[in-house]
Amino acid sequence: MTQPNLDTSAFLAFANSVNSTSDMYRLFDQLEELKRLLFKDKEGTIAQKAGFYMPNNLAPIFADIETRGIEPKGDLGQQRFLDAIADFLKSLPVVSVTLAFEPTASFIGKLNSEISAIVGGKAVLNLTVNQYISGGAVFEYKGKRREYILAEKLEDTIADLAGQMAKEERAGSSAS
Repeated sequence: MTQPNLDTSAFLAFANSVNSTSDMYRLFDQLEELKRLLFKDKEGTIAQKAGFYMPNNLAPIFADIETRGIEPKGDLGQQRFLDAIADFLKSLPVVSVTLAFEPTASFIGKLNSEISAIVGGKAVLNLTVNQYISGGAVFEYKGKRREYILAEKLEDTIADLAGQMAKEERAGSSAS
């Protein structure tokens, strides 16, 4: 897990840069690439060592870390720092969400924000698209599953309507 001597306050900025497991895996790849750049006989911060290889999405986060003076010095300390970021991200709760449609990035961000608020902290969404769901979503978290699917609502509504019509028919037949 995280190293006891590292300032973990910066980890939340990395966590906030991901909404889904695919975002998280992309960030893991970027952190691994940065680790490879640490041992290139360069001195300085991670951003200085990475140079123009620094991913655009991570540049402001590392700039903030440098400004705050919380980035460890030296290759080994920086490598441990990057490993600790990955460990922190792996510890975030994952909520599986199955949708009937391919979500946009803004939809994923909004859904992540709402689910994170419900969970009580940053969560990561493991998204799946199931074309056989006619509408709605299925949520799974900590072994619990909730389905909010349009087809089930329609079936319930049709069953209620058919039952009501049959009841009215029987009432109409008995009145004749």
